[in-house]
Amino acid sequence: MGCIRRAVAVAAGTVLMLAVAPGVAGQRQAGADRVDLSWDVPHPVYLHYAPLETPVLDTPDAPAPLGRYHFFGYEVDSFGFRAGPVQPLGLHELLAACAGSLPGGRHKIGHAWKRDHDFTHLVDLPPLALAADMQFARLEDHEKIRCAVITGTWTLRKQSTVAEGAGKAGWTAFTLTTTSWFDPAARCARGLRVMLDAEHRNAEGQMVSHRVTGQWRLAARHDSRETDMLNRQIAGAIARGVDALFALQKDGLWPFYQHRRGGTALALSALLASDVSPTDPRIVQAFAAMKDLPVETTYAAAISILAIESKYIDAEERKHYIAGADDLPPPKRNLTPEDRAEMQRLVDWLMDNRNTDNPLWTYTKERGAGGGKWCFSTTHYVMMGLAAAVRCGLKRPPNIPKSVSSYLLKYQQQNGPKHRRVVAAKVNARGVPAFARAAKPTDCRGWEYMTWGTWDEKAWTGTPYGSMTCAGLITQMLCTEWGMALQGPELDAEFGSKAEYGKWNLLMQNSLEGGLTWLEYFYSVTRNPWRSQFHEYFYYLYSMERVAMFAGMRYIGEHPWYHQGSCPLLALQHDNGKWGDGVVETSFALLFLKKGTVPLRSRVVTGEG
Repeated sequence: MGCIRRAVAVAAGTVLMLAVAPGVAGQRQAGADRVDLSWDVPHPVYLHYAPLETPVLDTPDAPAPLGRYHFFGYEVDSFGFRAGPVQPLGLHELLAACAGSLPGGRHKIGHAWKRDHDFTHLVDLPPLALAADMQFARLEDHEKIRCAVITGTWTLRKQSTVAEGAGKAGWTAFTLTTTSWFDPAARCARGLRVMLDAEHRNAEGQMVSHRVTGQWRLAARHDSRETDMLNRQIAGAIARGVDALFALQKDGLWPFYQHRRGGTALALSALLASDVSPTDPRIVQAFAAMKDLPVETTYAAAISILAIESKYIDAEERKHYIAGADDLPPPKRNLTPEDRAEMQRLVDWLMDNRNTDNPLWTYTKERGAGGGKWCFSTTHYVMMGLAAAVRCGLKRPPNIPKSVSSYLLKYQQQNGPKHRRVVAAKVNARGVPAFARAAKPTDCRGWEYMTWGTWDEKAWTGTPYGSMTCAGLITQMLCTEWGMALQGPELDAEFGSKAEYGKWNLLMQNSLEGGLTWLEYFYSVTRNPWRSQFHEYFYYLYSMERVAMFAGMRYIGEHPWYHQGSCPLLALQHDNGKWGDGVVETSFALLFLKKGTVPLRSRVVTGEG
């Protein structure tokens, strides 16, 4: 058996920007007879390409504006294409990868090459088979740096055109022209430009057009190994994020669309985790205003409990668990009678609004009635809220761990790619980690949103994805810890007997092992795995942070998740300090950067296959 290890604190970090002028090595290479046209981004290095701002045409068929494009070195091969299990690609990711395509090796100006490419996993798009005609056109300065200019034309191969008959999805037209400015000294592209005119037929037989034009520039390069400066950058980002979140406060609240209580509770949790004092007048005002709001959803009730608990987590406890200490001080949750009564009211609301047709939760009890509706996302928030209430001294509600976990066990993906997971990491005095892996491979087994997780080995595709796999892991960890805490009559009431508890605990160990193996195998901090790059992206990063903090993991696989995840958050923060659209994304980003999740008190043990 292997433990999910608590580890020492993550060391501090650095942000490195690409040089403004070419280095001596680059000057020698640019003047040589041949130029090395191979991507070579070190695995721990993050590249962020931002779209250049271009005017949007006010016409119905205006080209779609480009989104951001980013990746770590471990996610791209020497030809510029995505490497490893980084799936599926969004359309703009595909276009950027095509624009950055290189031949590999050393070549003279004028070198031309042809290559066929198959893109089998695309987001909401049919598979795409393309033929590329590429050329090393010339050397020229791009933003004052000598670059190799690579041009290309991408067209459909004959076998990728749509099949005959209405309703058959496929591409009917695809013409893409690309230009990249590749820096031989830095071994990466400085700029990418695309122009696409394409059309595909969807599964309903409707024709969908795609017109995309624009250009990216390399906006940031962060090395996650350079930790001292990186931590200083993180501290500044947190400070700006706190100011930005306070600037979004309206009448004491942080409304998120119609979710006034839920948005406020999430913002309060993020601000208190970011060392804002609970006596700050803006915080006091928010709690007072929130208490007067009705409780309408499970999200709002659960996150309100977490916000109340955040008022009582003292600096010493937070210091220990942020550092990843093995022995945490006893939690001190000296709630006022008023806060205790409010927390109990919220717990009672959650239990009263539990589904009637199943043991889980959805947004509201009414939405879960009559049709067996349920949702792993809301359920894992409820479990976090109930666990926080127990830490604050409230009585455990009955009939929770076995009944809740039964659905997670039932709907977890039953098979997947086999992988030997990292089960322990040890860092020597020089800061070099050594990793121990499970004795034998385990199937990667994740979770979907509210249905069965499936895996098709032949097509190499599945329904589980990153944020929901994290939600499943969080729920199973909390259920496991809850079960471990039960003794005597409480244990018998929940499981029937100590022997039945042992059988259940073994199922939970294997469930966690499969989920953690999935998270390691499909690990990424630049996308919500098996979703497009920015689909529920900030929610996913926060979900991954909770899994790692609950389990006390400094590494996910061999990846230092915290510093790697911080790199894109630094690049994605707006000039005004916000992330994303505002309240929710900024709160999630702050909770990730501050490691705002209270770890489990009991060590959770998983099976090794």
